[in-house]
Amino acid sequence: MPSISVLLHRLWHYLREICGENDYARCCAQASARGEEPPTPETFYLAELRRKYSNPTRCC
Repeated sequence: MPSISVLLHRLWHYLREICGENDYARCCAQASARGEEPPTPETFYLAELRRKYSNPTRCC
């Protein structure tokens, strides 16, 4: 059975994934794997804002 510290580490990792905290790191890793230059944090943040709010999903 895993120890408490292992379970807490897994829980912390899961919470970071849910909140989207690892999105920038994942984007940089994918860009590096494709041989591209990773975006700056500012560029990534603005692109995510545009992606999230460019298509409103509410009626009003």
